[in-house]
Amino acid sequence: MDRCLLTALVDRWRNETNTFHMPQFEMTITLENVAYILGLRVIGKAVTGKMYKEAEDILGMVLGQHPSNPTNTKALRSGCVKLTWLRNQFSHLQSNASEIDVIRATRAYLLHLLGTTIFANTSGNMVSVSYLPLLADFVECAEYAWGAATLAFLYRALMRASRKNTANIGGSMTLFTVWAYERLGVGRPDVVRLCRPFPRSVRWKCRRRTDNIHNCYRPYRQELDQLKECEEFERQLAAKEASLPQEPASDDDNAVTLLVRMPDGSRRGRRFLNLFLTSLMWVGPLNLVPTNWPSICFYHS
Repeated sequence: MDRCLLTALVDRWRNETNTFHMPQFEMTITLENVAYILGLRVIGKAVTGKMYKEAEDILGMVLGQHPSNPTNTKALRSGCVKLTWLRNQFSHLQSNASEIDVIRATRAYLLHLLGTTIFANTSGNMVSVSYLPLLADFVECAEYAWGAATLAFLYRALMRASRKNTANIGGSMTLFTVWAYERLGVGRPDVVRLCRPFPRSVRWKCRRRTDNIHNCYRPYRQELDQLKECEEFERQLAAKEASLPQEPASDDDNAVTLLVRMPDGSRRGRRFLNLFLTSLMWVGPLNLVPTNWPSICFYHS
């Protein structure tokens, strides 16, 4: 996570419009970005629930146990459970564990995963137990729009982080960071060449910047100030073209032509091998992205 880049972007966040304000244009993270960067569903059942003040009840019902030891009273607070307690209780299973024990450990793992990735909060060690009922049935769990909830959670985290005297931010930093790499080109690392570039977050050699935030924040801010809408579009287009495989020959029967509509209304085409398109468009199943989004046309030539 590049703290300097994310700090510079948080300073440009406006709660009134849920967008980042640049000198000549505005940008924001969309559901389409979530689907392609994280590979999460953005349509489906809504991720909703109620806050549980008595977290012991829901923990006992779904996980079969809760921090009942007096020394573990701090493991539960305001409807949240400590991630360390989940790790200590469920990270190791006996070789003769029953099926119900395996199921409960899986639910605990999923809750821990939510609390450390898409629903990470500023405490760094707590996760709300309100997600547990959604994890009770694994089949139904796959039908929820986790991607839409991820974006809503990040919007709320950006709103809080943009307030004065706020030092931390929650939400999916993977989504935030990779979106900045793909859409801005500021502080962008190298791209990993993969035959199946999905989700797009795996394409980037994300590095942990160790520079003092006060030393690198100003250069990032200056780069963002100099961004222009037309230049940014050309930069994104060039970066995407550079990440594509070599174009097959015109007489290759195992290739198709992909046509996309450009912002100026014109159309632009490029040839791809069928095998690459199969991996590239894995994000395309109708259960992942809305059917009313602009489609891409394929023409055999």
